Amino acid sequence: MRTWTGHGGCCLTLALTLWAASPGSAAPASEVRLEDPQGKLVLRIVPEGKGFRVESSSGKKLGSVKVEADRVKAKDDAGKPRYKIKSQPDGFKLYQEPATAGGADIEMAQWIVQPEGFRLKAPDGKVVFSGKNRETRVKVQNAAGKDVYALKGRPDGSEIEDPAGKRLFRLKPTASPASSLFAVIPGYDPLARATVLAYEASIGASAVGARR
Repeated sequence: MRTWTGHGGCCLTLALTLWAASPGSAAPASEVRLEDPQGKLVLRIVPEGKGFRVESSSGKKLGSVKVEADRVKAKDDAGKPRYKIKSQPDGFKLYQEPATAGGADIEMAQWIVQPEGFRLKAPDGKVVFSGKNRETRVKVQNAAGKDVYALKGRPDGSEIEDPAGKRLFRLKPTASPASSLFAVIPGYDPLARATVLAYEASIGASAVGARR
């Protein structure tokens, strides 16, 4: 079993067969691939320097993500700051960089780990998605309580399915619930998705370990 510890010492435990182990340090590990149901590449992040290079399915560079001690920062291909993720006691927050230098970061989402699963909150504090642990998967519901996705761990990563069991995406080798959900939910561009992938592939596991 592996355990994620959330706010107040609560533990989220999933079977090892559900979620494969993620890197346990803040240094970039291996390449992370997002693939379609047939295994065709959609997006990938590749270790480069102190972070990752973000590439499209054709190999075009979309931007880069720098890994720091408790956060990651993403820039587009032109070098303009776009997104950042900051660790929180019970998860993380995703921000959009301000339009002008010196402005305030724009909160996009808050990921919260809970004993029974997770919650994803919008900037206004409303829960937009929640996950509940099952023996072989994490069931995801929207704000209305309707089942919308199922996250399934595999030995080489994870799969994201619709409620009927149809595969939507694959992730290799990252298999965290956050990486899986942000890969599929609407409202995020490829660089924003890649920012979450980079955070989970580098800081995510070690930030969790520090809260155990």
